[in-house]
Amino acid sequence: MKRHQYTIWFKSNLKNLAHQVYTLPRAISLVKDAAGRWGLAWAGLLVISGLLPAAVALLSKFVIDGISAAAGQTGPADLMAVILPASLLACAIILSMLCQTASDWVRTLMAERISDHVTGLIHDKSTSIDMAYYDFAEFYDHLHRAKSEAAHRPLALMENLGDFFKSAITFISMIGLIIPYGYWLAALLTASTIPAFFVAIHHRLKFHEWWKSVTQKERKAGYLDWLVTSRESAAEIRAFDTGDHFKAAYQALRKGLRRERMGLVKSEKLSEITGASMALAITCAVMIRMVLEAVAGRVTPGDLVLFYQAFTNGQKMARALLSNIGEIYGNSLFIEDLFTFLSLVPAIKDPVGPGPVIAGEMVEIQFENVYFHYPGASRDALCDFCLCIPAGKTVAIVGKNGAGKSTIVRLLCRFYDPDRGKITINGVDIRQIPIARLRRMLTVMFQAPVQYADTISGNIAASDIDAGRPERKIRAAAEAAGADKIAGRMAGGYDTLLGRWLSGGTDLSGGEWRRLALARTAFRDGQIIVLDEPTSSMDSWAEAEWTARFAEYACGRTAIIVTHRFTTAMHADIICVMDNGRVLESGAHETLVAKNGLYAESWQAQMGVRSLI
Repeated sequence: MKRHQYTIWFKSNLKNLAHQVYTLPRAISLVKDAAGRWGLAWAGLLVISGLLPAAVALLSKFVIDGISAAAGQTGPADLMAVILPASLLACAIILSMLCQTASDWVRTLMAERISDHVTGLIHDKSTSIDMAYYDFAEFYDHLHRAKSEAAHRPLALMENLGDFFKSAITFISMIGLIIPYGYWLAALLTASTIPAFFVAIHHRLKFHEWWKSVTQKERKAGYLDWLVTSRESAAEIRAFDTGDHFKAAYQALRKGLRRERMGLVKSEKLSEITGASMALAITCAVMIRMVLEAVAGRVTPGDLVLFYQAFTNGQKMARALLSNIGEIYGNSLFIEDLFTFLSLVPAIKDPVGPGPVIAGEMVEIQFENVYFHYPGASRDALCDFCLCIPAGKTVAIVGKNGAGKSTIVRLLCRFYDPDRGKITINGVDIRQIPIARLRRMLTVMFQAPVQYADTISGNIAASDIDAGRPERKIRAAAEAAGADKIAGRMAGGYDTLLGRWLSGGTDLSGGEWRRLALARTAFRDGQIIVLDEPTSSMDSWAEAEWTARFAEYACGRTAIIVTHRFTTAMHADIICVMDNGRVLESGAHETLVAKNGLYAESWQAQMGVRSLI
């Protein structure tokens, strides 16, 4: 490496090391908060474990010197000069074993607490950030890095800190044993391990930079693995015979990642061998010097044993100490990615103050000149959008794919805020209503509702966790959505476990899962009902039955139905036809058909197709 290249390398590593000095206290605080009082117990065990090697080395000297003195005596030997230090040496060794066992137990307990604590932080952040984050690939990179390292990096940092603390105590105690033989020996011991320090720092930084650069590849490998093994894609992979293609793509990607990683490991190990060789050469030179001193009679055999243990253990601890610094540095680099994720701030926030009270049980919703486009989108999803949903009425929103229908649902739930314009409920801008209170007013079924790996009762009651699982209310919600028949044909009734995630679960058809999602909305006592494609997976008989039941449970509440099916929309009080983010037509079914406009044209086309089926 040329001189200017070395200077750049050194400054780069020093700059990054200095940056981690600011990250490390936050990481230590995270570990401390998770470990609680067990951190103090672990620290106490580390202090004892760190001092015991020096005690063993010192007691070994007394035992060897006692044996040498006893062997050289012509009269009765002073056995106590051997028995006492030997007994203390045995106690120290036993105590060291006990401390190691206790430390392992405490460390395992702390590991579980730290893992759960960090996972909890990720869960808290994931459920509180804006939906807009999910529109960016960069967010998934941050999430991937946070999740993939969250399980072990804070734990590894805890162990690094513990090993550093323990090694520092042992190293200092060994230095104390070596100093009587010469200060220069203590300085030489420290200097012999400096190369290992720079090797550790350089390669930790290099590995972290590589790890960040391959995040996209790692995510793609994970996606290919999911594609080959998941139930969702199993049928199509078999039908199109694409299994070998995806398996080969996965293996090729993993082969490239494996080759790059092994190249980094090879470079690191070669550097470590060079540093270790230098340390070994210094150790040999020092020990030759001490052997010559012993031959000359200037040191005792016990001194030689003590020095050998102190110097080799000291060198080992110094290497461990500097290696721990490198590990701490490396792990703090990864934990910085966790902190980056945890620092994401939602833009959708509660208003300052409690917000105005929505007067009356019946609510009217107004979209007033709303403009909105999704992050990174090339065009507006809604453009000067105006819509009035009268209190107690059911409004159906119909239109082509991409017309902006589902965007209305997302804005009303305040997953996003309009770029311009406003949405009001009884005249109050929803941005002035606390988010929890606003969403408490809503009962929503999204276009792709969640299929919970839970019982039928649990699936229905998931919309209002605080209400518990009252049987009467669950049955009423199921009847309103036509889901009571699903429970009726199951041996376990409403206690039947659903889904394939858990052993013993029963799967349902798409239409049956949708009925349960509709029952979930009926279970929640919201003033506003919002349904996105409620009948998309239902056959015509099921659709007609649900439509009749919906009219009963929606009575007196304001409802919005987003649908492609005109046979569902025709029963609404008002039908709004959307295109390119605007409302083009609105009115009752008969009025729109008589108008002979876009709705009438689409109605006739849809009914014509149905008549051919």
